[in-house]
Amino acid sequence: MKPVSMPRAAAIMAALTALVFTLAACTLTPAYQNRGAAVLDRVSWAEPGNRESQIVLNALKRRFGDGGTAAPYTASVSTSTSGSRISKIDGDDPAELYEMKISGTLTVRDAVTGETVLSEGRNASAQYTTGPQSSANRANVEDAQERAAARLAEVLSARLLIFLNNS
Repeated sequence: MKPVSMPRAAAIMAALTALVFTLAACTLTPAYQNRGAAVLDRVSWAEPGNRESQIVLNALKRRFGDGGTAAPYTASVSTSTSGSRISKIDGDDPAELYEMKISGTLTVRDAVTGETVLSEGRNASAQYTTGPQSSANRANVEDAQERAAARLAEVLSARLLIFLNNS
């Protein structure tokens, strides 16, 4: 292999230096960067219609605050849930495995004009089991609803953060 000549090495170094300075001048901002006050208290929240919507709404309020009447946007969350059996286990301690599905929509409107500026629908799920004890079954269903709603809130939170960072 031949050694690189001095003028060629200088040209390569100059090109690399120019590239470094060019890239250093870029101001890329991560989509999920928390910009503090830029996203806090910019949304007021409508009352939820059911328990799962309340769980999602509470998570979003913790993340984004509640701007009250001064907020430039109003948001609402609507959810619906359904459970379906996945499998049945026979034996001395029979159990059935279910999946709790939650569908939710986050709607954000301009507080002045009422125009919808974001409408985002997403789904989430959680699994649970049932057995011969009805009280334990009710607790398992409620737990699955809460876990699915928390997952839904995470997804909607990411989408709302992107919207608020860009608006």
